[in-house]
Amino acid sequence: MEAVPTPLKAAFAEARARRDMTEVLPVFVHSRLFVVAVAEGDELQLFITKSPRPDRMCVTVAESRQALARVPRHLVHAIDMERLLRGIVGAWDIFVMYPDGGDILHAEYLPDLRDMLAPDGTRKTDA
Repeated sequence: MEAVPTPLKAAFAEARARRDMTEVLPVFVHSRLFVVAVAEGDELQLFITKSPRPDRMCVTVAESRQALARVPRHLVHAIDMERLLRGIVGAWDIFVMYPDGGDILHAEYLPDLRDMLAPDGTRKTDA
């Protein structure tokens, strides 16, 4: 169990408490993430699984490799937000895994995340 919540985990908890999941987005867009994917040359093919929502698929990410310790090491890759969002097609949710659980960002919030990125992949909030 994590002694100190990660920034993303804390943001999800705060967003749930306020009943406004959009509050997690600024933290999410700045998060350094690891994704479960298959490397094919320079490209990553995101590994998708069934989402907790019955009609959805999801991609699994984490803020640390340790949170994905049960996943074979060759399937865990660092990824930036622009590349992650480019790899997500359709109504895929994002499952954020922690050593002691996880959170889910539903596909409905992905357009807002994309809007937070400038056309060159940088974050619009970067100075």
